[in-house]
Amino acid sequence: MRRRPLSSTSTAIPPSRPPGLGERLRSGGIDTLILSGGETDICVLATVLGAVDRGYRLVLAEDAVCSTSDTTHDDLLSQFHERFSQ
Repeated sequence: MRRRPLSSTSTAIPPSRPPGLGERLRSGGIDTLILSGGETDICVLATVLGAVDRGYRLVLAEDAVCSTSDTTHDDLLSQFHERFSQ
């Protein structure tokens, strides 16, 4: 059976979740999330921490995240690797 992709877009800080998203993911057997987004040091960071806190395995699409500050972007990607890589 082919699963339909589930997508969520947020423009809030911290990222908001559509009502029932966690339940839909869990009931669908989804335990891994693929993340992309803007502002690595704000929205992406908040989403990473929220996903980790909720027990999800997270795949960060490094080529699909960005920031207005190259320094903080690079520092956070390094930090994500050190803290969360398997």
